[in-house]
Amino acid sequence: MYQRMTCRDIYAYWDALRGEAASPMRSQIEPAAIRMALPDLFMLESTAEGDLSFRLVGTRMCALFGRELRGHSFDDLWAGGPNSNPVDIAQGVIAHESPVLMNLLGFFHDGETSRFEMLLLPIRSAEGLCDRLMGALVLEPGEPNLLTAQTLRYLYLERSRPLKGARPAATTGTPRNQSAAL
Repeated sequence: MYQRMTCRDIYAYWDALRGEAASPMRSQIEPAAIRMALPDLFMLESTAEGDLSFRLVGTRMCALFGRELRGHSFDDLWAGGPNSNPVDIAQGVIAHESPVLMNLLGFFHDGETSRFEMLLLPIRSAEGLCDRLMGALVLEPGEPNLLTAQTLRYLYLERSRPLKGARPAATTGTPRNQSAAL
């Protein structure tokens, strides 16, 4: 039976890669090590205009939205919300090199909804600057598997929170909490 990686698994992989750094280098990511998650993963990069653009997008995520997302703005996925902007949250992940988990409600074209989790993890480029993030969009645990031909219209942010055990970009050399994850 096919098993998807959860946000917890993806976070654990990312956390192991970064070691004592606030975030790992892009070159450290080995797709074979997370092949079960690849359909759910995406990579965002900061543009010169300050936007976030999809650089890479997994096949399951594109299928959920019924279109290729590569090259499109991260902002295109979202319904407006009164309290917080997912794009601002993602830009904060990059600026502060601090991972975030978001709980989302996905609205399908047929009127159905499903709950999702989105993980946002900062990634450094070859120059050592944090200018990208790796993300994952997965069904929340307990949600039925989506065996529908319907596509997502948009996502709505219900809640976001920084992950425990995150370290600021400037590490102090103190031991980190190994038990903290998701």
